[in-house]
Amino acid sequence: MSRYFLSIEFDGASYSGWQIQPDAPTVEGAIEEALGLLFQQPMDIIGQGRTDAGVHAKAQVAHIDISPDDWHRFRKTTTNNPEEDRSLLIHRLNRLLGPTIYISTIREVKDDAHARFDAISRSYSYRIVSEPSPLRTNQSWNAGGHWNVEVLNELADQIVGEHDFDSLSKTNPDNYTTLCKIEESRWIIEGDELFYKVTANRFLRNMVRRLVGTMWYMQDENIVTSNTISWIHDRKDHQIYTAPAHALCLVGVQYPSEIFI
Repeated sequence: MSRYFLSIEFDGASYSGWQIQPDAPTVEGAIEEALGLLFQQPMDIIGQGRTDAGVHAKAQVAHIDISPDDWHRFRKTTTNNPEEDRSLLIHRLNRLLGPTIYISTIREVKDDAHARFDAISRSYSYRIVSEPSPLRTNQSWNAGGHWNVEVLNELADQIVGEHDFDSLSKTNPDNYTTLCKIEESRWIIEGDELFYKVTANRFLRNMVRRLVGTMWYMQDENIVTSNTISWIHDRKDHQIYTAPAHALCLVGVQYPSEIFI
């Protein structure tokens, strides 16, 4: 039995998130269905984390275990060329998955490598436009008004480091902790678009969307403070806002190099 990491890009507009749900289309469900057809038996994948309905991914990662017998059923020959097998699997998977999900690479990893638990960090990007843009409707938030990047970056700088983000996340009883270590948090302008870039060791449910939404509304409330605790934890001076899901994209997941074969 060998383990592989799949690199996955998807447009989340047509899906109810990553994780399999009853009676709802999901990215994980679509990939497992395609794998089942190719290997002629149920095949499970484990994602590095789940995304909410409407969220996109440039670099989602999931792992899968494939045995020699599985490969034999897939290729229907006794030949054995691992590189060709992986290339053919990518080709056939993408033909089945259609235009909204794309498998870019399949890399062999050590048997105990885990897509979720071995991830060092995750990176997200949130895209905002200042006026309606039909061509970008499904990938950006038309927040209206103008942005104050200086104030937004003051707020963004204050969350770098390890903090408790319980108040900026959706309650999840499965969380063993609500502490997250933020490595990067910044707002940048690219042309007529504003992006929030954030990297952390882990994220809680709705955390990035609440960071974006709350900072966006705080820029006009004149309550920027040098005290990080004030705006992350204290709701006396401001509300917690959740930005729409469709402008959020998972853009990177980092792993230690030694897990790859």
